[in-house]
Amino acid sequence: MLFAVWVVTRLLIFFKISYTLGLEADIEIYFKYAAEILRGLVPYRDFAIEYPPGALPFFLLPKLLAGDVFSYRRFFVAEVMLVDFIGLLLILYYGRKHGFSPRHVYFTGLLYVVLPAVIGLVGCQRFDFIPAVLVLGAIILLDKGYRVWAWALLGLGFAVKLYPVILTPVFLISAWREKSLKRDVLYGLPVFALTAAVVWLPFLAAAGPKFWFFLSYHASRGIQLESFYSTILLVARWFGYPVSTEFSYGSWNVVSQVSPVLAKMSFFVMGTLMSLVLVHSLAVAQNGSPTDGDIPRQALLMVMAFIIGGKVLSPQYLLWLIPLLVIALREDSRYRRKVWVAFALLTLISFLIYPVNYKGLIDLRLWPSLLILARNGLLLAVFYLLLKNGSVNRQPRKASET
Repeated sequence: MLFAVWVVTRLLIFFKISYTLGLEADIEIYFKYAAEILRGLVPYRDFAIEYPPGALPFFLLPKLLAGDVFSYRRFFVAEVMLVDFIGLLLILYYGRKHGFSPRHVYFTGLLYVVLPAVIGLVGCQRFDFIPAVLVLGAIILLDKGYRVWAWALLGLGFAVKLYPVILTPVFLISAWREKSLKRDVLYGLPVFALTAAVVWLPFLAAAGPKFWFFLSYHASRGIQLESFYSTILLVARWFGYPVSTEFSYGSWNVVSQVSPVLAKMSFFVMGTLMSLVLVHSLAVAQNGSPTDGDIPRQALLMVMAFIIGGKVLSPQYLLWLIPLLVIALREDSRYRRKVWVAFALLTLISFLIYPVNYKGLIDLRLWPSLLILARNGLLLAVFYLLLKNGSVNRQPRKASET
């Protein structure tokens, strides 16, 4: 039944995208990068690119099969869906290995299938599911005790998309808890670095200092329109504070006198939230034997801290969370239903923001601004509940707490 739901939803999405005349800007960017490479140009040296080198094969492969951008879009969507299906198999495997009841396994899989579809067509037209599934695979390998292989897969995820690097402290806390910290430091961390280096170094050697453009590009970005800092400015605008929008660095951003200050503050806020998660994770590791779900939950919290504290919050970032979210809480976790319902609501609201009401949001209208406030508020609520779940994750769930 679950596989049937996956097939039906993905076929509907595939055909809807295939017969849509308009193109997502990201698809055009991926197509352009791939076309430039096939012309013999060297990325980073001959043309600027905003993604790490590990993403390039996923951009290039659909272009090998497609002559025009619309055919490219179909093959790219099929590629993302293949990775999506691998993620589903990994989630079902994890649930069965950890003794989830058949009902719980079914609902974790169903959430994984349905939530990306709720976000809308954007999920299959961005490559963010690829690093998300790599992270999921790394966590499952870590859970099985294949720690060096887990570090290698995490390094590959870092080579593809930068955010997996923030999970290295979570892996080290796990190593400390499992009394394998020395081994992970001596073998795991070097394997992580070596895996990323194998992918990155050829381009660094070819491009020299130009290689680092993709880092400076993201560091220079402003306050993106859907971020938490944007929410603050949108609320301030209701009380007369002057705020406007502009398109720069591939996204719509909010502009005000304090926007540069908020952009600089974002690194401090992000670091503070991630430090809070690490302190929490150390406390959980120290106060008792870990239960199934602690590593996915801690990884989920770290990624959420990164997203909440960051100055950019694109809708596809939610795809980073979904594979971890559905396995982070066991059936006896007291906040499981609240977390799942809240996240389902915020994915629906995200769809109502983009693409349904995005033009209104750019124009700073009230209704889309309220949607942003609701979506980001729910994301904060999920983060809080996951933190609060903590060590009580190992206690039986009371009926009154669900």
